[in-house]
Amino acid sequence: MTENKRATEAFLAAIEAEAKRTRNDDRVYGSDFAKADAYVNKPEDYEDNPEWTEEMFERADWYIGDKLIRRGRPRSEAPKRAVNIRLSPEVLDRFKATGKGWQTRIDAALKEWLAAHPEVGQG
Repeated sequence: MTENKRATEAFLAAIEAEAKRTRNDDRVYGSDFAKADAYVNKPEDYEDNPEWTEEMFERADWYIGDKLIRRGRPRSEAPKRAVNIRLSPEVLDRFKATGKGWQTRIDAALKEWLAAHPEVGQG
């Protein structure tokens, strides 16, 4: 055996000894599927799994088969469409100054204008 090989084996043996010392056991790590399959769960095995509360059920995702059932607001029959529009700075600043929902208020103002001008856009 060469000097290099002996040194390598000694080094690996020292690492394994240190690992056993820090583990403080003689366990062999790996999977024992037969043992896992034979295991029967006992009531104390479930102590870390709390009973579900109504709040947990409310937040849970619902599936029918593999299909996720969406929660929340139902889809609109006439959904709004995203567009790009150029507005003058004073119009944009005034609507934005009204806070959250400013785009909805612009939409309402445009609908109000259309109601006042029924002849516009009619064929």
